[in-house]
Amino acid sequence: MRGESPFLAGLQMLPMSISFVLVSQLTGHMTNAIGPRLIMTGGMVCMSLGAILLAFVGETTSAWLIGAALLIVGVGLGLNTSPVNGVAIANVP
Repeated sequence: MRGESPFLAGLQMLPMSISFVLVSQLTGHMTNAIGPRLIMTGGMVCMSLGAILLAFVGETTSAWLIGAALLIVGVGLGLNTSPVNGVAIANVP
């Protein structure tokens, strides 16, 4: 990312991975409680918002803003992964 070493670029992407792991642990319980539609919608909104923020990243963009955008994307991925898999498996004949 922006000329950093591979190690630093990986560290800068940690917010996405950490938020994905933490949120995905809770998503199964939330999906059972309120259904997959609302959870998946929220996940898509989060991923869209994060992607929009990342679209405006430039050379002078703060690492904190990039981290926040990646965190939002990770939350969206965490919200979507479990329900998508559940819906797909439930519809297999």
